Amino acid sequence: MQFAKLSTAAETTDAPFKSRPYLMGISSMGSGIDHDNAKTDERMNEWRQAADLVNLFFHINWNALDKKPLLEGHEWIAHLGDEARKKGMKLSMVMDFTHDGRLKDDILSGVGLVNRCPDGRALPEGELANPAVQNAYQEELLALVRRIQPEYVFIGLEINIFLYRCPELWPPFVEMYKNCYDAIKAEFPDTSVSVYSAGVPNGKEINALRLLLPKLDNLAYSIYCDTPWEFPDGYLTRIRQLDPNLPLFIPEFGVRTFTGKSDEENQLRVLNYYLSAFASVETEAVVWCHLYDQDFSAGPVWFKDAFETIGLKRLDGTPKPAYQLWKETFELPMMFQDLWRVLLDGKK
Repeated sequence: MQFAKLSTAAETTDAPFKSRPYLMGISSMGSGIDHDNAKTDERMNEWRQAADLVNLFFHINWNALDKKPLLEGHEWIAHLGDEARKKGMKLSMVMDFTHDGRLKDDILSGVGLVNRCPDGRALPEGELANPAVQNAYQEELLALVRRIQPEYVFIGLEINIFLYRCPELWPPFVEMYKNCYDAIKAEFPDTSVSVYSAGVPNGKEINALRLLLPKLDNLAYSIYCDTPWEFPDGYLTRIRQLDPNLPLFIPEFGVRTFTGKSDEENQLRVLNYYLSAFASVETEAVVWCHLYDQDFSAGPVWFKDAFETIGLKRLDGTPKPAYQLWKETFELPMMFQDLWRVLLDGKK
């Protein structure tokens, strides 16, 4: 399949192909569902109309270090998973340990560093190099996997940022990752477990990720962009240098509007391009970051600029043109995905 051709005119809202080759997901970030929202079921129906997968984002609370219940602080996101399940949706989960900005006015300063405890206390000496910290992460992660039983698990969030900011902790992370992978597989052998990068990883990052093999079940990275562009051959699949047989997974994807760089027509144009591009490279799932625009006026300026208008729907809930294209594509019949999985399982 060829990539969608780019143009300066607004793209059509018609789907770029006749059958859908991947799962289409929505992130629990920017869900449009607040803890006190009485319209949870209504919003869940809106999720279901646009996606067959929900990506649930959890921040590590280090509950085991304080001998607290392992699920403490995770109740709301787990509840969203329950509600999505009731609507027949598949679940993916991310267990972040490096992107928690709850204690910082400048969230960006903490991105890539190991999260402190929720009350601000530093972790035990050595952080991830400390076996007690590794065990605490594994216990909390496994408790959540048991609780929501997702089809996909990602250990860490945009892990290449952590690689650059804490290179001395990469070897203990590799050890922790493999232990977590084995623990999950021991109880849930069919669950797909992996990590993902911020953007298509470069050569240095691929070499670091190679240390996780063979314990990677998909190859994943996030993509945020304001302009579409013709990729050189092999760019989107460069990560397959790790393993040419693993599927791609896009757990975060989004395009801003009303930022001075991107308007709604451009969001539609970029989405049209990427829907076709991902289809051409055997992608298992594509997850849009926010279904709705958000009011981030109280947050840091960079965060507001990056994420406030990235939704497929405006703040008032009305759809943008890109939503129509996304929904039109989502409503297409799936292309053999379930069938080839059945065939593969039968050969084991």
